[in-house]
Amino acid sequence: MSIAALRDENERLKALLAQTQAALSEHQGALAASEEARRRLEIILGELRREKFGAKSEKLGPDQYHLPLEDVEIAQGILDAAQERAEAVINGRSRNVPDQGHHRNRGCLPAHLPQVERIIEPASTLCPCGCGAMTKIGEDVSKRLDVIPAQWRVLVTRRPKYICRRCAGPVVQAHAPEHVVPSGLPTEAAIAHVIVSKFGDHTPFYRQSEIYARQGIRLDRATLGNWSGRACFHLQPIADHMRRHLAMADRLFMDETTAPVLDPGRGQTKKGYFWAIASDDRGHSGPSPPIVLFRYAPGRSGAFAEQFLDGFGGRFPAMRCL
Repeated sequence: MSIAALRDENERLKALLAQTQAALSEHQGALAASEEARRRLEIILGELRREKFGAKSEKLGPDQYHLPLEDVEIAQGILDAAQERAEAVINGRSRNVPDQGHHRNRGCLPAHLPQVERIIEPASTLCPCGCGAMTKIGEDVSKRLDVIPAQWRVLVTRRPKYICRRCAGPVVQAHAPEHVVPSGLPTEAAIAHVIVSKFGDHTPFYRQSEIYARQGIRLDRATLGNWSGRACFHLQPIADHMRRHLAMADRLFMDETTAPVLDPGRGQTKKGYFWAIASDDRGHSGPSPPIVLFRYAPGRSGAFAEQFLDGFGGRFPAMRCL
């Protein structure tokens, strides 16, 4: 073998050694991730065993069951990723190439979501033999769920002023639109977002304030509360209309549920009650839409129910409080 051939063989062996060392490093990383996931699963199982067989004071509440179960899903994801990386190293294929034998797409994507297509072409579509351009014979299509994070913006409203230069006529300008917070910062869309986050997604004002601060928007909880209160004032006619509609219903369903309420001066919470008053005639082919109205009271006695039902003349198929 010539000296040149020996040099080429030496370079090839060096490249093979570097590739093997890189694969070994990835494999060791996958093993470390698997060990960490196994350790987390053992901790979670220990918590569940303590809940099952431990003392009553150590047992978890019903809402706390979700926390270890979420940790199980996280640990399972770590194991899945580690297994995929290890298989890619062993089989010598790219991690970005999915294994056709595994179906990891759980759930389905809603049809109403907009779709943005991107086409990834090869670096070159010319035949390496010099025959010319290649012919497309098909394509692989994959769909992934993407998100555009909530993006705040500044809505600038300009109202031009016009005047006739030939006469002393009046200045013409469009009227300023009315807002929930006159001369304030928020648009109605911003206030709606705050309200839905508070009452629909159970995100308190102080947490929302921290979330907005990450984008450089300084809004304290008092400001968010004031915005919501103003919106509630303007939404009150809708609630009044719903109550009048419920008063004309043939039948109502009513129940109460507890809710912790801040107790100023005591440094703790007290028990309050949300009363749900509902009407739903869809099961009886009724023409009216379903309505649910919530009322708050400090107790669950029948006096509160009578107060809420003032003016109602229908009947109750089911009612716990009276």
